[in-house]
Amino acid sequence: MSNLIEHLIELEKLSLVWQASSSANRGRLVVGELSRSGGIVSLRYLTQTTGFLEAEEVGFAGFPAFPSKKELYSEGVLDTFLKRLPPRSRTDFPKYLKDLRLPTDYSISDFALLGYSEAKLPGDGFSILPNFSDVEPPFEFLSEIAGFRYSGANLENISLGDRVEFEREPDNRYDPNAIKVAANGNSIGYINRVHAPSFAHWLETHSVNAVIERINGNSERPLIYLFVKIRA
Repeated sequence: MSNLIEHLIELEKLSLVWQASSSANRGRLVVGELSRSGGIVSLRYLTQTTGFLEAEEVGFAGFPAFPSKKELYSEGVLDTFLKRLPPRSRTDFPKYLKDLRLPTDYSISDFALLGYSEAKLPGDGFSILPNFSDVEPPFEFLSEIAGFRYSGANLENISLGDRVEFEREPDNRYDPNAIKVAANGNSIGYINRVHAPSFAHWLETHSVNAVIERINGNSERPLIYLFVKIRA
């Protein structure tokens, strides 16, 4: 039986993330922030951050509708990004929410839905992740494991419902915030770089529990998702 998000957070900030299709560094990089205030949703590129500068080095020039030559956009932002999601009018929209482990009887805002869905499309490298940095528990969310293909783990040894453990790697040469994910005693990847700093904080101050919730993709590129519970 699938888990269900019971404590839905009406987020005020989301992270715009980009991943280069071909470069030595194919990690997910935070390049901008979506925020809402007074009913207006804005996109601000984080032009002075390491993530943005690394992205520029490998060809990032902004989201197609919002070139990064301009730092702040406040018109048409929400409508543009909502085109990455199925419309609520579709008859299978409740199933879409269920696949995201969202309650179908809860009126989630369009803005929050962008974060909980990640708003991915094949091929363009963009996604939108929830920003939980200032959120207090309890809450739950789905999180895709990063780097499974390079972990050496066997997909046949992983089952839905398996509990996972987390281990910080402060000496990791790629990311001092790196957090390894292990199932059945075997490393299966990492928490994505976007959420790793928040995870590091939660592991020190809160109760963090997670299980293997979804296995999608194909044998060459399996996508493994955790259902994560954060408690006080």
